[in-house]
Amino acid sequence: MKIKSFLSAFILMLSMFFIGCDKEDIAVKGEFHEALSSKYPAATNIRWEKDGKYYVADCYVSGIETEVKFDKNAQWIKSEFNLSYDMLPETIKTSLTQMGYNRINIDDIDLIYEPNKEEFYEIEIERIENDYTIYMNKEGTLLSSRP
Repeated sequence: MKIKSFLSAFILMLSMFFIGCDKEDIAVKGEFHEALSSKYPAATNIRWEKDGKYYVADCYVSGIETEVKFDKNAQWIKSEFNLSYDMLPETIKTSLTQMGYNRINIDDIDLIYEPNKEEFYEIEIERIENDYTIYMNKEGTLLSSRP
């Protein structure tokens, strides 16, 4: 009986591991390495994945967990820096406080750069009734929100 319970638990844990691994590391052509190195020469711990039509470098830039997306021609599409609350500019912290949010409500923060656009922050808010995402510029102005 104990062996059957142990095996059931082991199989459940193993299946959870594989469910969490929805993206696989891939090898990419040299131009992708060159494009990443040109954009972020100090990137470390680089792993490449395919996400739909994009090639994504999961890496660290200046110690910050970062995703850098490229199209099929190794052209830069987007960079997402995963930030902690403490890394936010004071303008954003002030705006969040004025909106009634504190660090306990915040689940995830990304600083996003895209070609020909102003940088912005994507902040996931966790609430009892529903979670949603807000977008702010570096001055702390709310750009938009979505459930």
